[in-house]
Amino acid sequence: YNDEYFQQHEGTAMGKSLSPFSANLFMSKFETEYFPRVWFRYVDDIFAVFDTKAISLDNFVAKLNNRFPTIKFTYEVEHNEQLPFLDVLVIRNNENKKATATLKIYSQRFTPPFST
Repeated sequence: YNDEYFQQHEGTAMGKSLSPFSANLFMSKFETEYFPRVWFRYVDDIFAVFDTKAISLDNFVAKLNNRFPTIKFTYEVEHNEQLPFLDVLVIRNNENKKATATLKIYSQRFTPPFST
């Protein structure tokens, strides 16, 4: 950069073909060890839903940040039941919940539409 050379000490160089694969492989370790109820990741942005009665969000992020000193996770908490994520505004809606499936299986004899 500007006729100067820099040496990479940690991680992978941006723009190299192996970098996204390495980052995904690395992040998959976090996703299997510390998996909350909902965890969606797009590149380096994560949308997660936590049961804060079961786990403290501060403790969770501190545990992630202590694993590797060069990687720091940050977080935002919803305000007024809204949370921006990427280019979408996620809004919590507690109204009009659909009933869950009862998992009943009804047996019905299958009759082919055409017989030969």
